[in-house]
Amino acid sequence: MTANRARLTLAGIGCAALILFPVLSNAQTSSDASGNNLTREAQSEDAIALPSLAPLAERVLPAVVNISVEMNEQTAVQGEADEGNRGAIPFGPGRTPFDQFLKRFFEQPFQFRNPAQKVVALGSGLIIDPAGYIVTNNHVVANAEKVTGIFQDNSRHTTKVIGRDEKTDIALLKVDTG
Repeated sequence: MTANRARLTLAGIGCAALILFPVLSNAQTSSDASGNNLTREAQSEDAIALPSLAPLAERVLPAVVNISVEMNEQTAVQGEADEGNRGAIPFGPGRTPFDQFLKRFFEQPFQFRNPAQKVVALGSGLIIDPAGYIVTNNHVVANAEKVTGIFQDNSRHTTKVIGRDEKTDIALLKVDTG
């Protein structure tokens, strides 16, 4: 009896679809109160050309600075541990709960590690003042021993960390033009 009931339900749905199909197909070609076909009008309109952002990008590109940071491996590892204890972002941006597990699993504990080995981190910044002030993220320069600003003409300048704020993740740098 259950099979007959299922067949009857499917037959009813099929009949309803055949009856409603012509009504629903006319819904796309419906007209508004004035008799205009709205679908045909929308399809016949010319595409609107959006303005290009290329001129704006070319104008502000010289203000963008690459930030290169050098730190000891020990300092970098301590910084990662501090980030994990923050609580606000328990795993950090782009990290998963399994990163710590995978790091322990694949790390070779008996391998000789030189704590004086240098680690290089990269970030970006924006020149906000002609006197050489640059805004960047705090997490980029938090444990830095040496910070270098790389400009669009590939010139490299030593920069000094003027101030940092962990809450807003903003840091202020000053280019040493010497």
